[in-house]
Amino acid sequence: MSHRVNKRRLIICAFGALAFAVAGPIKSAPSSEPDPRNIFIREPARGVLLVANSRLRDANFSRSVVLLTDHGPDGSVGLIINKQSSVAITTIIPGLEALESPETNLHFGGSLSIRSVRILVRSPVEIDSSERIIQGVYFINSIEVLRGLLEKDKSIASQTMKYFAGYAAWSPGQLDAELAQGDWHMAAASETTVFSKDVDGIWMELVEKLEGTWVLLDNPSSKRGN
Repeated sequence: MSHRVNKRRLIICAFGALAFAVAGPIKSAPSSEPDPRNIFIREPARGVLLVANSRLRDANFSRSVVLLTDHGPDGSVGLIINKQSSVAITTIIPGLEALESPETNLHFGGSLSIRSVRILVRSPVEIDSSERIIQGVYFINSIEVLRGLLEKDKSIASQTMKYFAGYAAWSPGQLDAELAQGDWHMAAASETTVFSKDVDGIWMELVEKLEGTWVLLDNPSSKRGN
């Protein structure tokens, strides 16, 4: 099943120029960064992936993989990393035509604040005025920082940035309740997974490892003989 978002619907939702997110993130308590070599995680935290259980039928989160960008007493915030649209980011944010590749598309980060844009950057070095999510992955929400990065090295921009319209969030205790009832698996994020070019394959690969089973795709051949 494809996770590409309907272009017409997204453009209608995001009519006009998308605004950069300006609200401050939830301030999580200091904690060690999840070890990407250990796929199984016991507690939610910044840098953890929420992988939808194969039985989850929620319209917003079915077959979704969410990168938690913050988690704390005030709630949780994250970005869905495996739902890409066919909308070019250069058609949404004014002034990027000369800086960004026309082949760089917008991702659907979640149903909240759909007219705002958030950006994850893959970088081997620290980025000024950014927040580190995990090793090699940074969060930015400043047009000035974005322009500076694009102007510095246009050749790698499409490979090192992911743009998200909207985000996902949970109120205090809400995510814990969903985890307790089995809606989500948890895994440590890695920059390889977050920036995988096989967007539609991220969920399948993770859920097979976490559930220890092969998940049947929605196609006629997978149902023969059942």
